[in-house]
Amino acid sequence: MTSSDAQSAMLVDAYRSGPDVLVLLKGRLVLGNCEAARERLHKLIQPDVDRIYLYMLELDYVDSAGWGTMVGLKMAANRNRTKLVFLAPNERILDVFRISKLDAIFDLKGAKEGEVIRATLEKADNLLWRDSPDVKQTSFATEGGGGILPAAVTPPSKEDSSTSQEIERLSRDAVEHLKLGDYQKAVETYEKVLALEPNDLSALNNLAVVYEKRPEWYEKAANAWSEVLQLSERRGDSKHAERARKHLETLSRMRTS
Repeated sequence: MTSSDAQSAMLVDAYRSGPDVLVLLKGRLVLGNCEAARERLHKLIQPDVDRIYLYMLELDYVDSAGWGTMVGLKMAANRNRTKLVFLAPNERILDVFRISKLDAIFDLKGAKEGEVIRATLEKADNLLWRDSPDVKQTSFATEGGGGILPAAVTPPSKEDSSTSQEIERLSRDAVEHLKLGDYQKAVETYEKVLALEPNDLSALNNLAVVYEKRPEWYEKAANAWSEVLQLSERRGDSKHAERARKHLETLSRMRTS
């Protein structure tokens, strides 16, 4: 790859669970890669896809051609009655949304809600494709040391499969409650997931995020993040351990101010 290719590269990771698609955009969306990006993203718009989430925190730059690609994707999604949602845009991208008034036509969600949706959908079993060079799984549900998923020794029993399906259903329900602003229902639903699987790192992380929505829950949020930290450290998951530490630091400042 030449230096100019590297500067214009954009990586796209895509995951799907039922009617929901998560797309992680990383790098730069510019004239040189717009056509390839447009072709790939438009293929995700299917009759049985209800929502496409574009996670933008790691999208560094979008030029005018890139914004044209986004508008075209929005129009295509509208024609298919698919909801297109932009998650966690960084400050630079968010400024463009505001200045260009695109925030009036696009559905935007902040970093906290984006984090919950990403954690719910970014699972190894949901992977459609991944451009990212890091082959280590980034899923919250990663098991084992160093982030490597353990090999299955025996096929899952019918009971295990039923529990997994129930956890997946409850996780989707919790995200829906969160999107509707019903934080109490979201809490109750994640608690049901943890009753089925106490070490579900995704549910525990998301429960901590929801607890941060209300000041009276800050203590519960801190307790949940402490559990996330302990579980992440046991699994050798430095990425999510560091995230938990940052949330704990923020909560500590907020509770003492």
